[in-house]
Parts: sequence; C-alpha cells; structure tokens
Amino acid sequence: MTNVTFWKSFKAAYVDSLAFIRACWLLALVPVVFELLQHFVEVRIGAYDSMAAALALADAPLRLHFGLLKVASLTLSIYWVMRFLPCRDARFAARVEAPAWRLFAVFLVVQVALGAIDLYVLPRQGWWAVVWFVVGMVEGALFAAWAAGASLGNERMGVMASTRLMARRLPWTLAFQITVILLPMVLHYVLGTLAIALPRALMWPTLVLDALVVGYLAPVIVAGSYFPALRAAQLAGVTLFDGDGTTA
Repeated sequence: MTNVTFWKSFKAAYVDSLAFIRACWLLALVPVVFELLQHFVEVRIGAYDSMAAALALADAPLRLHFGLLKVASLTLSIYWVMRFLPCRDARFAARVEAPAWRLFAVFLVVQVALGAIDLYVLPRQGWWAVVWFVVGMVEGALFAAWAAGASLGNERMGVMASTRLMARRLPWTLAFQITVILLPMVLHYVLGTLAIALPRALMWPTLVLDALVVGYLAPVIVAGSYFPALRAAQLAGVTLFDGDGTTA
C-alpha cells in the first residue's frame, strides 16, 4: 500500500484481517483455542459465577498461567499476520524460514517476558495499572516496526532501529492502534460480562463467541501495528522487507 492514510489503513486493517482468517484459518484458530482454554480454567475456578467472583479471581494463579499462554499465542500470531499483510500469500505467511524465524524468536521471547512481568509482577489495580497500560501502549507503538521487520526477515529493523523510526510517528501510531482495536476489544469485554450476567445455559455459547471475536481481534491488533510501521517506513524512505512494496 502506498500513500498510507489513516482512513485507508483503518479499512485495510479490518478487511485484511478477514482475508487472513479466510486464507490461513488453521493459523487463525490458534488464539481462539488458547482463549477457550483460558475460559475453561476460568469456569472451573468459578470466575463466571458472579461479578464478585470474577473480581476476586482475577489474579488466581491458574488463570494467570493460562493467560500467559494466551499472550504467547497472540504474540506468535504476529509472525503469520505480519507476513500475510504485505502480499496476502498464505504460503509465505506460514513459512518458517531464516532469518525471519530466528529474528522473530527474539521478539517472541521479549514480548512473552514482558507479558509475564505484567501478569505476575506489576500492580494490576489502581493508578499503577493505568500507568503500566499507557507504558505498554507506547512500547507496542515503538516496537511496531521491529515486529514487522523480524517477521519479514529484515535484520536491519531491530529494536533500536524500530524505536528510532516509530518515535517520530508516535502520536499517529497510538491514535491508529487505539482506534482500530476499540470496537472488537469493547465487544470482547462485553461478551465476558454477558457470560456472567446471562443465564447459565448461555454461558458457554457466549464464551465460544468471545473466543471467535478474539480470533478476529488478533489479526486486527497486528494490522494496527503493521500499517503505522508501513507508513513510518515510507515516510523515512526505508523498507520493512525488500520486495514487499513498503518503499515510499
């Protein structure tokens, strides 16, 4: 995509995410499966018995353990979606090749480690939770080009190069990421609340629907990073991946 505008990128994020799900449906099911596993654990420990139970069990160790597995699955999906978006090639998206996988493995380890710190170490309530949420959004924006470059095998687009590139486009990137994920993220939380509020017979259908929403949310989140990285690369006159059309 040339001339990466906010509105064009917004539409492309939703359309291309659906295209990814159609073309790579097995890969798209990975975060769905791990979301369902987390729901199964939450149901077993009683997190959907009431709103009070959900709040009391938010930091239950078993829930956090499976939450980290879900974080890993969502991070892993970045590799496939980032490779799909430039060319819509399902075979290229799924291909495990060097140096892309080696570069992405480093990105994956860093992101899962940050997820573990978020889940097990940092405060999850009060103002500190808000602070860490903002820090996480900024980190995600600054690392957007790193995620794309690693997935596409660009050894020059590491963490420092990404940070320098994206820092100049931070307000646009943050605004775009928040706007893109807002609707599916709100739906995700609404369904989680409905699973508690609705009659027990509707709990699992609601949770299954929620997992499917997460399956769509996953590529949308990745697209929310890809298009800002693409825009930043074009404006800087650099590439995310030779041959993917990302030159300005």
